[in-house]
Amino acid sequence: MNKFRKLKFLVLMVVLVCSMALVAGCSKKDSKEESSKTEDGTVDTSVKYKKDDVALTVDGEKLTMEEMLYYIYSYESQIDYMDQMYQYYFNTGYWDMEIEEGKTIRQDAKEQAMDTAIRYEVLYKEAIKKDYSLTDEEIAKIKENSAAVIEQMSEEQLALTGFTEEAVTAIQQKWAVTDKYYQDLIDSFDIDDKAIKEGIDKKQYKEYSTEYILVPTGTTDEEGNVTPFSDDEKKAAKEKIEAIYDKVKESKNLQDGITDGDSDVNYTDLSFLPNDENETANKTFMKEAMKLENGEISGIVETEEGYYIIKMVDNNATTSYDEAVDTAIQEAEAARFDQEFEKIKENYKIEINNEVWDKVVMGSNTIVPVTAEDKATTGDTTVTDDKTTTEDKTTTDDSSASDEKATTEDSSNNN
Repeated sequence: MNKFRKLKFLVLMVVLVCSMALVAGCSKKDSKEESSKTEDGTVDTSVKYKKDDVALTVDGEKLTMEEMLYYIYSYESQIDYMDQMYQYYFNTGYWDMEIEEGKTIRQDAKEQAMDTAIRYEVLYKEAIKKDYSLTDEEIAKIKENSAAVIEQMSEEQLALTGFTEEAVTAIQQKWAVTDKYYQDLIDSFDIDDKAIKEGIDKKQYKEYSTEYILVPTGTTDEEGNVTPFSDDEKKAAKEKIEAIYDKVKESKNLQDGITDGDSDVNYTDLSFLPNDENETANKTFMKEAMKLENGEISGIVETEEGYYIIKMVDNNATTSYDEAVDTAIQEAEAARFDQEFEKIKENYKIEINNEVWDKVVMGSNTIVPVTAEDKATTGDTTVTDDKTTTEDKTTTDDSSASDEKATTEDSSNNN
């Protein structure tokens, strides 16, 4: 299996998931912002607003850009990480890729940051009306998380954002209360999970889970093109896979054929669907694997990439099916929630200060970009995120209101 091709596919899948999450429920209005193109055609992400500028007002309560930065950070930290991965692996940026005609990920993320802020602010007010609160244990955990967030941010980033441990704790407590209310609201919906599950054809998601040993007979470039070894090298590879097969054919334990430190032998696992259109697995590999019963190993399988020995772990794995069911249920919940939220929102006066918000350009409001010059100076060639990873978000990964994006309206429509 071409490891780079597999990695590239996985990265692209992450990109797709991220993009789909950003698109879901986003507003259809054009994202307005001040001209952000520099003379060389790149995007000017310099900050042009003041932190005490009011960006959003919900029922008379004003949110300045200082507080909006927490919502912005939840998007910038994730997309900046993807941008660095794209730069590193594919030598191209991610921020300014178009997710639909005329709209870039940068513009869409900006809309989503505002949508999320509106949703959280409205739902928080609803939660407080209904006396939602946090336990001492929950508050203690939030304080611990907030300290970790600040600890993992660089001095430059702290100076840029103005984030403090106290402020991060306050916003996380606010979000946690909102999440409690949101989850209870979701749980109150009469979503028929069983009917949704029965409506998904399990046969379409029949999955094969395998392990394999590969002895390559060529080198594979970034585009998946194979350059064959010499005849002598191929002969040596064939002898090696035959020796390995002799070790594993009785025990059917592929690890018995692995020698520590042997870089010419690859051992890993792989799951695939028969109708896989993304070439996760070599077609010859898939054909031979699908003949196997659970626990059975193949003979030596020759492909253009090399010689394989395949073991079938589970020829009826349900991981993809379970994920499809979960996704369908979540989509049903999201659709129902969107309907409910529109009703709730009618009780609030929401005003976006476009004079301020139009100045915002996503990319470096809360993140200090890692430039090529920085990498050359430090000798760093790894994918970094200015000491901040996708796990270092100020929001949690639990089901939350931020996962279900709201559709914002122009100020005139909210008056």
